[in-house]
Amino acid sequence: MQNNPAALALYEYSTLKNEKDEQVSEKLEKAIINEIDNIDFVDIFKKIFYNVSYTDYLFSLPMGAGKTYLMAAFIYLDLYFAVNEPDNNAFAHNFIIFAPSGLKSSVVPSLKTIKKFDPLWILPDPAASDIKRIIKFEILDQNKAEKRSNKTRNPNVQKIAAYQPFDQLIGLVAITNAEKVILDRVEVRDGQLSLFEDSEDEKDRQANELRNLIGKIPNMAIFIDEVHHASTDEIKLRAVVNDWMEKNNTINSVIGFSGTPYLDKAYPVEITKTLNIKSIEIANTVYYYPLIQGIDNFLKRPVVKISNQEDSLQIIEDGVRDFLNTYKDKTYAGDLTSKLAIYCGKGKHKVQLIIWKKKFTLV
Repeated sequence: MQNNPAALALYEYSTLKNEKDEQVSEKLEKAIINEIDNIDFVDIFKKIFYNVSYTDYLFSLPMGAGKTYLMAAFIYLDLYFAVNEPDNNAFAHNFIIFAPSGLKSSVVPSLKTIKKFDPLWILPDPAASDIKRIIKFEILDQNKAEKRSNKTRNPNVQKIAAYQPFDQLIGLVAITNAEKVILDRVEVRDGQLSLFEDSEDEKDRQANELRNLIGKIPNMAIFIDEVHHASTDEIKLRAVVNDWMEKNNTINSVIGFSGTPYLDKAYPVEITKTLNIKSIEIANTVYYYPLIQGIDNFLKRPVVKISNQEDSLQIIEDGVRDFLNTYKDKTYAGDLTSKLAIYCGKGKHKVQLIIWKKKFTLV
């Protein structure tokens, strides 16, 4: 193991203790000891981190924790070092921020607040003011327009094309909806990306035109906001980014932001012929700030109770009864009373709490 850092790292991981003081994986430890010469440890780590060749990591922050400000801070810090070391590819020169398709009405406007970010929070003047002057914001949210010639034109393409030639481009910050602008007319079948490059369909041509143009922007950092809301889009986007990297080698990094750093289903990685490791957590999470910690920092430490019930209605009933027993007659300063809120996901069982004549009825 002294000669194989990847083997040592995986072995050390297998012997770690979880929050219950239990070893992470005795099976993995034994497999490494017994079959160390038959395991390709470097390949395993590549698979764990999704086989990408560029910097790719996730910040897990709950809603309201300041993801937008963090993006802005990254942009200013990268540009600060890029200006000082223009030939150092470690620092991004340009940026594109993707909002998930289902949240364009709420996320894209919030991302516009990056414009209002005060760089003096993280950088001194005159550097802060100098960098603020070179930043150019583009919101790629316009619909396609048709001229009298009936030839469709994409105004989002025109916005990016205006910055050509790209060789010396620095400070471009483009904000857009991932599905609308980049992923429209993309299919992933059996893990393979289809861009319809040779299609005669006008929509395919428009989508390819914008994707190909953005892919040529040099030294580009990609920010993906609320990545957990767009798992299908995230797969497509990863395929598009890989395509950009393969064709143009323009990607500096991909940084995701999410309040829930979990996959829809466990991601398996083969260790040996008889052993796989699986994890539902997104492997490239580098910072985790849980919601419960955020509430504790600003309000109070909440009490989280776990139910052993499997029936959703029973869980709700138990919660309502517990609330009434504890807070029904409790009042606070200003004659304020306790309030109960119930959140229900998009499962097949929808629960509503009806409050009528001070009586709680479950429906």
